[in-house]
Amino acid sequence: MLGAVPTASGIELLDVPLDHWSYEMLDRFEVRAGLDRTKLETLPVTRGDMAKLIHRLLEAADADSWDPSEIEWQQLRMLQAEFSEELNTQGVETPLLRRAYHQW
Repeated sequence: MLGAVPTASGIELLDVPLDHWSYEMLDRFEVRAGLDRTKLETLPVTRGDMAKLIHRLLEAADADSWDPSEIEWQQLRMLQAEFSEELNTQGVETPLLRRAYHQW
């Protein structure tokens, strides 16, 4: 079916390149939000694991476990857009950006 969100994706298993901008943001969020570094200690991280980290950040912000600044919210939305396919595959409803894998 065209346009359907996949139930499983090979994209999730792809590594995020080591020079990808998302690592810098997640390093900062780790300090601010108390993000568990377990996944970030061994690089590179897969796109699926990156989506799980982003989902945890979004949940923590929604639960008031941390209070992202306006800039952090913008960065979080950038991460959400970049990894939208993986988030949707994992059951997190987010607008799907079909231009994934671009460099900001």
